[in-house]
Amino acid sequence: SIVSGRALSILASIGTIIISYALANAVGNRKAAAFTAILLATSPFQIHYSQEIRMYAWLAFWLAGAALAFCIASRTHKPGWWIIFAFSSALAQYTHTLAVFFLIPLAMIPLWRKDWRNLRAVTLAGAGALLLFLPWLVQVPAQIAKVQTSYWMEPPGLDRVFSALTTYVTNLPLPDGWLVVGLFVTLSTFSLLTLETAKSIRRRDPYSIEISWFAYMAIAPLVLLLLFSQWIPVFTERALLPSVVFFCLWAGGIIAQARGPRIMKVSVTACLLIGAVIGIYQHLAYTGFPYVPRSASTILQDMQSGDAVVHSSKLSALPMIYQQPALTQRFVADPPDSDSDTLSPATLAVFGLSADPQVDEACHGADRVWFVIFTRSVEEYREAGADTHPHMEWLASHFIHQSGWVFSGLEIHLFSMNP
Repeated sequence: SIVSGRALSILASIGTIIISYALANAVGNRKAAAFTAILLATSPFQIHYSQEIRMYAWLAFWLAGAALAFCIASRTHKPGWWIIFAFSSALAQYTHTLAVFFLIPLAMIPLWRKDWRNLRAVTLAGAGALLLFLPWLVQVPAQIAKVQTSYWMEPPGLDRVFSALTTYVTNLPLPDGWLVVGLFVTLSTFSLLTLETAKSIRRRDPYSIEISWFAYMAIAPLVLLLLFSQWIPVFTERALLPSVVFFCLWAGGIIAQARGPRIMKVSVTACLLIGAVIGIYQHLAYTGFPYVPRSASTILQDMQSGDAVVHSSKLSALPMIYQQPALTQRFVADPPDSDSDTLSPATLAVFGLSADPQVDEACHGADRVWFVIFTRSVEEYREAGADTHPHMEWLASHFIHQSGWVFSGLEIHLFSMNP
């Protein structure tokens, strides 16, 4: 069920909050740990991926665990914690290949500190993690080739820096009217945190080194991923969820520990609160692309014998097949090797689904066709100079359009062979 599927991500999210509390408590105190846990638990970005049946919540969990083990091992020099670091790092890599962009900055910390003892230890632990990851490492070149040939990613520009930072505070997408507010709150938050971190270092506050470490781990993976993506485009904001954990550690430490003026702490707290309210509300209210409103599937209850339900793409097909499992529904496959061809035959086999190469094959033998398509898909073809989407064009030339409905960017059209 959806509940049991999402429970895996929810458990990982709860575990990440607990680990983050432990990490803040280990290097600071309970006050900093409490603020960190509250900020992470109310982070719209974190809430989003704690509910999706995807790998990102577990990526944050394993990397937070690796950071905690690294922190304790660096202080106690106990081999057991370096072993935990190695296993957590390997599990993070198995969860998502982009974990390396977090692990490299983490492993570089002893080098910046000229801590040669811990540099040797982290090198050995890193080698152990690499050895554990070796069975899948041989598959990485093929994964990179797939990204280069079959995905829609392009080298990120400067705008992706701002979009990534905004996800840290409010998450995206935001309505146009809220986007300016979200960006203002984001830039204000980062400006205040950076300013207070610099002042804390100059004052040599007791917690200043830890705060600067958290700030580094919040930003360094983003910078590294952006630079690498100029060569091989793999940049995606979703992979920065572990950095959001450190952003919350950074902000929680500033609010709890910094000796700056009270107005600064109040301002940071206010910005984060506004960002959380905006982001959580948008997360709960958003029903646009690529989500499918549940109300749309109710239209299909009026189907008759001889009808066919045909989806223009898998994005609408998969959720509506789940919502209406008793109905026979088909969808048109992505063009082979196109930038949208991302659903593997093995996945289709697991779900017991099949896709038709062309829309005419999906509609073959039907007296009436209930055709499901996103408005965005139609608009993209019109912007390119076409009258409408090719699937709609074919249906209009072979069937009679009877009626249509629109649900938050999703369209359902009924076509019939007879008037």
